[in-house]
Amino acid sequence: MSSHEAENVFEKVHLGNLLPNIIAPCGLYLKFKGKVIPVLKKGSPVNLDFLNRMYSNRIYFALIKSDDKGLWDDWIKKRFPFSQALTWFQVQENKELIKQIASFKSYAFDKIKVSSDEVSNYENYLKEQNKIFNRFIKDINLRWYFSKHWTEQSFFLSSKISYILIFFLDFLREKGKIKKDKENEKGVIQFAIVHNPETEKSIMDKEKEHERASLYIKTNKIVVGKELGVFLRENYEFYKNLNNKSFDLNQFTIFYKSFSLIQEFEKNMSNIHGGNRKERIEKSLGPLRSHERMDEELVTLFEDFLKRIVFKI
Repeated sequence: MSSHEAENVFEKVHLGNLLPNIIAPCGLYLKFKGKVIPVLKKGSPVNLDFLNRMYSNRIYFALIKSDDKGLWDDWIKKRFPFSQALTWFQVQENKELIKQIASFKSYAFDKIKVSSDEVSNYENYLKEQNKIFNRFIKDINLRWYFSKHWTEQSFFLSSKISYILIFFLDFLREKGKIKKDKENEKGVIQFAIVHNPETEKSIMDKEKEHERASLYIKTNKIVVGKELGVFLRENYEFYKNLNNKSFDLNQFTIFYKSFSLIQEFEKNMSNIHGGNRKERIEKSLGPLRSHERMDEELVTLFEDFLKRIVFKI
């Protein structure tokens, strides 16, 4: 393996996306005699000679650096702006899939409300946050999740966690704790949606609870977006290091810590019976305040955030 190959991880892309006189959005590489060699520089025009050479050698795919995958994907979307819409149109024909998505969304909307007294421009605020939630749920890359049937408890737990997380991330931006970050926001929300595919088999296998999504995706050879993959790995690292004495919570992003906090809160809520709404919320918060794996500042912010959320219990 060459030093160039050792330093980089590569992904395969189809050369059919490149037409004559199109400018390459990133460098292209090929494997040759056990090495990875550059064949086209970023910003170089693709000419007929290059395409003919590839075709005559029956080369239909090239490699790009994994770090350039986001750049390539954005470029593809601009080149073919209707591709996502056409693919989603095909999904619309699957009535069972649409039914699952509608159930997921309506359960979240039914169980969680935003207090109009706690936010300004209430109608616009709600409209914008729900637009984001809809966009993430209807992402074509999540159709594998919504085409399967999880247990009802697992499915609806994910809907609540992901919906609360949408509002909490906006609250953190308002407080200046995070900036607008489309990639991390998309990744953590989609992870919150798919994080616990609780099939009958996994119910019997509680010791792998935190690995459910990763194992399911790996076993079924599902291709996930780069953003979601980041949080699958972060979740794995979090639980792998739980019993490590040198565990450092600061190594995890505020996005993942927010997910983890809301997940624990919702689990606590589901196990508390009796009492009014305020008492149940207080009992659910109690263990988080002394939880050694929770960010104290984030817990305090979450308590403040809960003033703007109304739970239908």
